[in-house]
Amino acid sequence: PEAVTTRYCMRCSKALERSIPPGDDRPRLVCASCGWIHYSNPRTVVAALIEGDEGMCLKIDGASPVIVDVVFDSCVRKSGKDGAIQIHDGAAPTFEDCTVTDSDGTAVHIEGATASFTGCTFSDNEGWSGAAIYATDSTVTLQGSTFTDNEADYEGGAVALLDTEATVSDCVFEANE
Repeated sequence: PEAVTTRYCMRCSKALERSIPPGDDRPRLVCASCGWIHYSNPRTVVAALIEGDEGMCLKIDGASPVIVDVVFDSCVRKSGKDGAIQIHDGAAPTFEDCTVTDSDGTAVHIEGATASFTGCTFSDNEGWSGAAIYATDSTVTLQGSTFTDNEADYEGGAVALLDTEATVSDCVFEANE
């Protein structure tokens, strides 16, 4: 089948022109009238503040989302060892430039999954084991992330790994207990 090409703006119905939008590095279809950019291969980017007062903030089971520039603030664990952010059942999310702060209970609980954290900040989280990240039977990549003032009751003030393969590079660990 032939590829469908968008020719008109979905916002104002004017003709689209191929040009390189400001801050981009490749030609896109851009509306000269209203400035709307038509992405034919969009990458989902989210900027959000997620605040929790009862239960987890995010649960990922068997999915592989890319989560960018999201702040998880004041999330609490739902029950037991589960984290405010739960990653299970073969999930493979990527977190980029996210902040996880002031979680009560392990901030991120990873079990039987693969997770990657790049340029993330984990601060002021409290939990039983691995206040910022607890992982078991998983694969975890931590790159260019900062772990500050996280406190675990048992072990791994910032990170606790059990039967988990981990790659850690260019991270800062400071004042974790």
